[in-house]
Amino acid sequence: FGVEWLEPGTAITGDDLEACRAAQGVEIKRGDAVLVHTGWLKLFAGLGAGEQPPFSQPGLSLSTVPFLADHDVCAVGSDNAAIEVIPFDGGQFLTVHIELLVKRCITLIEHRQPRRQPYGRTVLTEQPMADRVERPSPHL
Repeated sequence: FGVEWLEPGTAITGDDLEACRAAQGVEIKRGDAVLVHTGWLKLFAGLGAGEQPPFSQPGLSLSTVPFLADHDVCAVGSDNAAIEVIPFDGGQFLTVHIELLVKRCITLIEHRQPRRQPYGRTVLTEQPMADRVERPSPHL
């Protein structure tokens, strides 16, 4: 997206994830974690004392579910509060949670702080968006 943070309410689509994957030249394999950087925590941290954050947040739309399921990922992480876009897709409460966590047992990692890990592979991309694909440490 080429911005410091995504605007509140921006829906990241399956096509966005695929475009990011292709731009990075990354192969997402079974068991990988897909980590999405929206810039939300940076926006949140920049609020003044007593300033309320907007209710709306950027995040994954329901259209990301087939992409993530087709790649058989084990986890999805994001630096926002709900992983998914707020207001929720179709006005239905936590639809991405239901599809990924409940129906497909894909772990969700909320409020993820972007940082480099000492293991796995790190793929950089234009921020914000999926900033890394990691493999679990072979030492676990």
